[in-house]
Amino acid sequence: MKAKKPNLCQEYKAARKLRGSQTAVARALGVGQITLSRRETGISQVTKEAMMALLSLPEKKGKPC
Repeated sequence: MKAKKPNLCQEYKAARKLRGSQTAVARALGVGQITLSRRETGISQVTKEAMMALLSLPEKKGKPC
C-alpha cells in the first residue's frame, strides 16, 4: 500500500513550523497571520510564489539533543 502524499497545505504548514510561529513568519513575509492560517487549512491556495517565499526564510535553530 502506498503512503499518502501530503498535500500542499500540509507541506506549507510543516515548512512554516520549522521557521516559527504563524505570527512571526507572517511578519517576516509581510502578510497577515490569517493569511498563513488560511493557506495551512486549505481555505486559500498556496501559490508557488508563496511556497518559495516561505522556503527562503531560515529555519529556526533548535536546542541540540
